[in-house]
Amino acid sequence: MSGGATTRSPLELPLLRLRLRFEAEATEALPAYTGSAWRGALGHALRWAACITRLEACGACLLLHGCPYAYLFETPPPPEAGRMRKYPAAPHPFVLEPPERFDPEPSRPAGSAPGRSAPAAPARRGGAR
Repeated sequence: MSGGATTRSPLELPLLRLRLRFEAEATEALPAYTGSAWRGALGHALRWAACITRLEACGACLLLHGCPYAYLFETPPPPEAGRMRKYPAAPHPFVLEPPERFDPEPSRPAGSAPGRSAPAAPARRGGAR
């Protein structure tokens, strides 16, 4: 390559990294590795919110290729896919990265309780100086 030419990758992969914090109401049933529990909770909630047909299986749904639940959890290959047409599902387009170990008693600011936010700092009157 000469003259400052650039090449483009044939694959553009947009990424979005989110940091979410969840708090379980009951911790007795959570395993040490919580990834599967959070994935299941996310899947059930998204399916409940997104599915309008309420079919038991997504494969027969006419909305399969436009459904956010199916896109994330069933991940059908695109209809125009040449290489993946032999497979019933494509790799799921998300990764959950829970903490390595579940801590049932995370550190909380003094004065806070589970399910409640920390006390607010006193409001300051007047303008900034």
